[in-house]
Amino acid sequence: MTTFRKVVICFCTLVCLVLSLSALAFSEKANAARWPAGNKIIAVIPPDFPPTYFRDEKTGQASGFAVDTLNAIARKTGLDVDYIFEKSWAEIENKVLSGEADVIPNLGISERRKMNFAFTDITEEFPINLYVRAQDNKVTKLEKGLNVGVIKGSIA
Repeated sequence: MTTFRKVVICFCTLVCLVLSLSALAFSEKANAARWPAGNKIIAVIPPDFPPTYFRDEKTGQASGFAVDTLNAIARKTGLDVDYIFEKSWAEIENKVLSGEADVIPNLGISERRKMNFAFTDITEEFPINLYVRAQDNKVTKLEKGLNVGVIKGSIA
């Protein structure tokens, strides 16, 4: 191998190394700007929506399936989660939209919410069931004109 060729290979290797290190430094700066010091994020949840999320009566801390899931993800990614509580879904959403919170764990996806929030891959899903009175053998599906009961404010 000629000396010129060795110099070219060394130069190309050095350029690649410098570009890789600068990309890494930029990536770290971008992450540092994205997340507050200490990698702390704020999650906002309702205090009374068990078993998904709720305020534990004994400890006052956030609890529930979605809290457990977010805490597991946080441990794996080096994030530290603080939880705050808001009563209504509108207040919860506004906390994130205003920048006062970073995330709403396990938020139901709707077309309206897709316009305002970025969603991860789905981590949990559940079927929606139709319950009818035992004596009513005519109802087999949701149809126009049926009286139904739902959870107030539920996306489902």
